[in-house]
Amino acid sequence: QEFLDAQRDKRAVEQARAGAGTMPPRDLTLEAVAGILAGDVRVNLHCYRAGDIAAVLSVAKEFGFRIGAIHHATEAYKIPGLLREAGTCAAVWADWWGFKVEAQDAIRAEAPLLERAGVCVMMHSDSANDGQRLNIAAAKAAAAGLRVGIETPPETMIKWTTSNPAKLLGLEKRIGTLAPGFEADI
Repeated sequence: QEFLDAQRDKRAVEQARAGAGTMPPRDLTLEAVAGILAGDVRVNLHCYRAGDIAAVLSVAKEFGFRIGAIHHATEAYKIPGLLREAGTCAAVWADWWGFKVEAQDAIRAEAPLLERAGVCVMMHSDSANDGQRLNIAAAKAAAAGLRVGIETPPETMIKWTTSNPAKLLGLEKRIGTLAPGFEADI
């Protein structure tokens, strides 16, 4: 409903600016949602289950905006085609699961499975301590992938913690890659 209201509000504002109506009262929530619809506001979503992820991707498709990443995404491995088609990344854990119902179906090899399916992957953590060691999380995920027959090159594991997140944030021309002119802390 918010997306429909934002579309209506945007049209009313445009008509008022063109002299074909009165300016509606300012609504900051609708302005923010209109920013999503216009692509000016980057969308990152916290979601676990495949059915819920599919539902939000469907809403994004219906309203013509992109979800940059689904964070947590413990069941993203079940719907890689939807993520790939939407251009949506999966920000996943290497080994957090089972701590609540939404995380019951998580698997350790999710990152390599998604990568093999052509999905943008990045490692995720809700912990400040683990967030400093995402390279270890990437290695754990790659090791789990190897156990199910998926070999993940080191360059791919590094991409999960560097260039993919930089691209998601729109900072890929400044950080995320070791290259002349880029900022780095190595």
